[in-house]
Amino acid sequence: MLDSRRFLRRGSGFHLYGYVILENHVHLIAASADLSRDMRRFKAYTAKQIVGHLQ
Repeated sequence: MLDSRRFLRRGSGFHLYGYVILENHVHLIAASADLSRDMRRFKAYTAKQIVGHLQ
């Protein structure tokens, strides 16, 4: 999850003000010019990392 957060911060106007990581989900307080696009990127990157780890 923390690698995913670093990925999202690179090259975008994404600002993360707070987060809580739980065992099966995450809560974020964030701002971005295009928050829905950035959240899609975050989810896609995280899913690829999880699948790669499980393989």
